[in-house]
Amino acid sequence: MSYPLSLQAAHELRAVENLSKYRAKAQCVVREVVLPQGREALWPLLCHTDFLNQQVGMKATTNFFMALAEGGSLMHAQAKNGPFQVAYEEFPYIWEAPAVYAVERIFVKGPVHYLQFKVELETTDTASQTRVKCAIHFVSKLPSAVAKLVIGQEIDKFMASFQRLARRLEAGEKGLLPFFAVLPESQLAPVSDKWSAFTAVPGLARDLAHYFLCAPERLSYRLRPREFAAWYDHDPLEVLNLCLYLAYQGDLQMHWDCRCPGCKGPKESYTQLAQLKNMGYCASCAAHYGLAFDQNIELTFAPSSQIRDVSDAFFCAGSPGNTPHVAWQQIVPAHTTAHLTVQAPPGRYILRSLNFSPEKELTLDAAAPQAALEFALTAQGLTAELEPLTCAALTLHFENTRDYAITLLLEDVFWDDLAVTAAQVQCVQMFHDVFPAEALGTDVSLPLSHQVFLAVHWTDADPELWTWTQFQLGQFQGALLQASGTAEQRRWIFASAFDALAAAWSLQEAFGEMADFYGDSQRLTVTLAAGPCEVQCQAEQLHYTGPALEELAALSDWQGQLAGHNILVPVSWFAQPEMTSFLTQAEQQAAVNTYRLSASPAASPADGCVQFQWEAHHGF
Repeated sequence: MSYPLSLQAAHELRAVENLSKYRAKAQCVVREVVLPQGREALWPLLCHTDFLNQQVGMKATTNFFMALAEGGSLMHAQAKNGPFQVAYEEFPYIWEAPAVYAVERIFVKGPVHYLQFKVELETTDTASQTRVKCAIHFVSKLPSAVAKLVIGQEIDKFMASFQRLARRLEAGEKGLLPFFAVLPESQLAPVSDKWSAFTAVPGLARDLAHYFLCAPERLSYRLRPREFAAWYDHDPLEVLNLCLYLAYQGDLQMHWDCRCPGCKGPKESYTQLAQLKNMGYCASCAAHYGLAFDQNIELTFAPSSQIRDVSDAFFCAGSPGNTPHVAWQQIVPAHTTAHLTVQAPPGRYILRSLNFSPEKELTLDAAAPQAALEFALTAQGLTAELEPLTCAALTLHFENTRDYAITLLLEDVFWDDLAVTAAQVQCVQMFHDVFPAEALGTDVSLPLSHQVFLAVHWTDADPELWTWTQFQLGQFQGALLQASGTAEQRRWIFASAFDALAAAWSLQEAFGEMADFYGDSQRLTVTLAAGPCEVQCQAEQLHYTGPALEELAALSDWQGQLAGHNILVPVSWFAQPEMTSFLTQAEQQAAVNTYRLSASPAASPADGCVQFQWEAHHGF
C-alpha cells in the first residue's frame, strides 16, 4: 500500500466500523506509579508526549496533513521505532487537563494494526501525590506473548521517564526544564563566559547558555523570551535585550514566527520582517489566516550553527504538550449525542471547533454554581448565540447531526501572554539600535489593533536637547521612531499607555529641574494617543498610519495654543483602571475629550495615589 494514503483510503481505515473492530480485539498492558507531586504540577510534563517519545528513544516523525472539506485535516505519520519502520493514521488526541489524555492510531506499516496510548493522573488520599497510570491497547501482528513483552518494555521506559521528571520537579526545576539534558559546567562555560560580557544581570548569560545547549532541539530552536524568563526567574525585557544583541553579534538567529490563530503553532517562520506576507496557511488546521502585527507574529530565537545545530523536528505532532493553550479536547462521532463534562483549571476559556465558526466564551470559577450548557449542532453551526457563561464545571449535551466527527476544544485565552509579538518588539529601543533596517516588504501592510504613540515637541530643540530627551524616555519601555517627526517634534512608540504617560510625566519633571537654564526659550509639550493603525514600509523603515496617528496629530495641533509645559492625553485613557493613579476626578471625564495635565502634581498623594492638577479643554 502506497503511503501517504489517498483521502478515500484514509477514510476507509478511519471508518467507525473499522475502529470498533480493532477496539474489540485489542489487548492491554498497564503500568502505574505514584509520584510525589500534584496533578497540576505534573500535567505540563507528562502530557508532552513529543519530548517523552524522544526521551524513551523514539525517532522523529515525518508528518503529512490532508485538508478536509468540513474543516481541519487528517494526519498521517511515518517514523522508526526500534528496528521497525512504521506508518499510521493518527486520530486527534483527546484530553482533560490535568486528568487524562489518549490517542488512537491505525497502522498501515509496522508490527501492529492498532494502538491506543492513554495516561491517567489520579489524586491519591495524599493531596500532594498523584497516581499515574499508563495503558497501551493494541492489536499486534506478532504473537501475543511477544507483543505483550515488547509493549511492556515500552511502557516501562515511559514510567521510568515519569519518575525522572518527578525527581527534577522535586529539585525545583520549572516549566519544561526537567526535559533538559544535564551538561557539566565546563561545557557551558565557553558560551556563558562570552555572553556575560554583554549583560550586567547576574546569571543571565549562564542560564541562556544552559537553555540553548541543554534544551530538546525543538525548544532550543525556538526560545520564547517571556517563557524563558519565567522558567529561570529573570526580567523578560532583560532577556529580550540580550537575545537581540546576541542576534546582532551572530550567535543567535531571529525568527519571525507566523502563528495559526487556531492551533497557535508557528506554521511559517522567516528570518527577516521583509519576508512576511499578508496571509499564512496552517496545514494541520487546513485553514488560511491573516497576519496581524500585534496578534500572531512572534519573535523567537535560535542558536547559530556555531553554538549548536538544531531543528524543529517533531516526535509526536498531535501531542497535548504542543498545544498548551488547549485545556480540554474531545471527539464526537458522526450522528451521535455526547454528554461531556468539561473540567479544567479555573480561568477564562473559549469553547470552539475547527468544524464550525461560532465560539462560546466561558469562565470556570470554583465559587460559581455548576452549570449545564445544551446546544445542538446543525449544518449552520450552533442553533443559537449564547451569552458568556461563568460556572464551576460545565456539562455539554452535544448532538452531532453531521456525517463526520467533530472535535471540540477549550482554549485558554491567556496563553498568548507568553508571546513577544512584532508590535511589542518595536517598543524596545535595543531592537532599533541593533536592527535599524528591519522593516516589512514594500507590498505588505499589516493591521495593528492597538498601539501607543508619544510625540515630543520643543519650541526650538538642538541636537543636545534631543539626546537628553532620548536618554530620559529610554528609562521606560518605549522606542524612538526614526522615520517620523520634524526638527521640532519626534515620535516614540510604547508598550502600554501607563508606560507612555509615566514617561511623559518623568520627562516634564526632569525638564523642570533645567528650566532656569533654558528660561522661556524652550516650551515642552508631550502628546499621547493610542488606537488601531496599519504598519507598512516607507523609506526602508516601518511606517504607521491610521486612527491612532490621526488622533496624535489632532492633539498635537493644540500645542501652539497652550501656554507653559503640557501633557495632552485622550480622555479615553482614563477609563482604564491602571490610569486611576494619574487622575482621581473621574466624574468629570464625560464632559471633556482631552485632559491637559499641568507641569506639577498636587500637594500630597492620597492612599498612595498621586493626584495631578489638571485642566479640561474642549473641541477634539
